[in-house]
Amino acid sequence: MNKKDVCATKIAYVRFTEDDLADLDNQVRRVGASSRGAYIRSLIKGVRPVELPPADYVALIDELAKLRRSIDTMAARAADNKASALSPVEYYTLSSLTALTLQKIRLAALPQQYHLPEDMSHE
Repeated sequence: MNKKDVCATKIAYVRFTEDDLADLDNQVRRVGASSRGAYIRSLIKGVRPVELPPADYVALIDELAKLRRSIDTMAARAADNKASALSPVEYYTLSSLTALTLQKIRLAALPQQYHLPEDMSHE
């Protein structure tokens, strides 16, 4: 059945306290649902909406994609030149950028009260 074929015509009234309604609105915002009704309908169907990723997520994923393209380019160049390894400078640059990007992702994804393990701190 197509979504266009379905029309919500029935109404169910539910009373909320101000706090409960604020909690509902907060959950709707966190998961990016289009409306309270859409959020509640998904819960009724047994689908637990997942929270949206942190705001920095897309930018960090873009950084990782750029790193991958750089690695792919260098690998293709190495294959064309029959070279078997990257230069130490290229390797160190890619390694450092990858480690820094992974650290940014961990910081963005972890709640602020958590700290990175000792081996991940970059000082």
